Amino acid sequence: MRTLALAIAGIGPGTAYGLVAIGLVLIHRSSRVVNFAHGAIGMVGTFVFWRLEALGVGLAPAVAAGLAAASIVGALTYLLVMYPLRSASSLVRVVSTLSVLIVLQGLAYLLFSSNIEFVNNFLPSGPISVLGLVIPADRLWIFVIGALVTGLLWLVYRRSPFGRSTAAVAENPVVAQTAAISPTRTALLNWAIGSALAALAGILIAPIAGISVTTVTLLTVPALAAALGGNLVSFPIAFICGVLIGSAQTCLELYVTTPGFSSAMPALAILLAVVWRGRKLPLRDFASDKLPRVGSGLVHPKVIVLLLAVALLAFKYVFSANWLSAVTVTFSYGVVLLALTVIIGYSGQLSLAQFTVGGVAALVAARLMVATGVQLEVAAAAGILATVPVSIVVGLPALRTRGVTLAIATLGLAYALETMVFGSLSLTGGILGLNVGDPSFLGIAVGALDHPVRYAGLVIITFAVAAVLVANLRRGQVGRQLLAIRANERAAASLGVNVLFSKLYAFVLGGMLAGAGGILVAFLYPIVDFSGFTSINSVGMVADV
Repeated sequence: MRTLALAIAGIGPGTAYGLVAIGLVLIHRSSRVVNFAHGAIGMVGTFVFWRLEALGVGLAPAVAAGLAAASIVGALTYLLVMYPLRSASSLVRVVSTLSVLIVLQGLAYLLFSSNIEFVNNFLPSGPISVLGLVIPADRLWIFVIGALVTGLLWLVYRRSPFGRSTAAVAENPVVAQTAAISPTRTALLNWAIGSALAALAGILIAPIAGISVTTVTLLTVPALAAALGGNLVSFPIAFICGVLIGSAQTCLELYVTTPGFSSAMPALAILLAVVWRGRKLPLRDFASDKLPRVGSGLVHPKVIVLLLAVALLAFKYVFSANWLSAVTVTFSYGVVLLALTVIIGYSGQLSLAQFTVGGVAALVAARLMVATGVQLEVAAAAGILATVPVSIVVGLPALRTRGVTLAIATLGLAYALETMVFGSLSLTGGILGLNVGDPSFLGIAVGALDHPVRYAGLVIITFAVAAVLVANLRRGQVGRQLLAIRANERAAASLGVNVLFSKLYAFVLGGMLAGAGGILVAFLYPIVDFSGFTSINSVGMVADV
């Protein structure tokens, strides 16, 4: 009975997942875009509601303003970003939605900070009895509202002229245009409606979970799992999948003691859905992908040595402490970006998990140093090697799919690592972190706090070695095979290229590079903190590169 009570209590968050999932389906059907910024757009509407409700303008006006704000942001995103890119590759369109996510999240942090804000419950919340179980009434009210909205949308899109127009655009926008149906207007309205649904989900769940920039934005992850359950087509199935995910999460908290497992469950469901369906999952590209051109990969050793010498001298005699810190941070992250150059740039596989993979290496290295006191080079080698099995797991979905669906799968894996690994206090040292002190590399103390010039030198040399490695890869046989796979997998296979091995090779090498970068980022301070190795920051890395 307790399990049933938890399952019923979980339909509140599950309804929010379902509503966000329906919004994703609406946008995907009308514009063939998986909108990774969907949760961030809903977050805007949720914060508008919260501010107005706190000012005492009244519940109905605050809700209406929140829905309108999200609709406007969604419509502007389509008009200003996605419409000009309607014929671009799936990679460009996905990165564009990721960039919108980062912009909206950054603005929200500036305006509202990262604190969790609490909202007064505007729905009846007293206990009621259902099947002999006592549960909060607001969960059922949220479910009823979500079910009514889903049923209304299903009826409108199935019976109305607008619904038939949306179906026509989803099937073939060119043919729809010949029938006097405007794909642009149809997509614009669906972006506005879908964005309002994301805001409605955030508003309904706010009294239960509170609102913050991150929590509302990350509603996209379980919503993606629910939307995939509906094959990015069906409203009712997506809604039902969202409710089931919410109920399953609350039940797992009772039976599974692994930290973060219930939160990671939707991400794991995404992985299973993508691997199971493989290429049957609709990629829905407008045109053949035309990925960016790559350079020649030519390396000039004398130039590299000269630049390194100039950089090291500048670190020692020219740069101020602030400049030295900025350069150190920049090139530490630059090593991670080189990992994305291999995976995305060379092999054409869109991974959103690399910075999180780098965090795994940092965690292994830090724990090894704390436990055994080994020097940094030994700990770093162990951490980098630890990324190999993780990278294989991250790369497995690439054996079945690519493009947008691979991005969805790797985002799910990044979120799973974030919640289950970096969310585990026993692994990361909790709020105190892991104290590695003043680490030594080859017997030389290189702690960034006590020896900033030495650590900056270590970082810049590591970056140079990694950059030369990536450039040599581009010129070598494996690099040419990766570029062939990026261009056309079938053609590459017909020429004898082992597509599966080459993809995994790219993920493993990219994971090891990300591991090196993750260690450099984490060891910037003697107290290693892992809170930055999040799925959102992994997304930011893709936008950076």
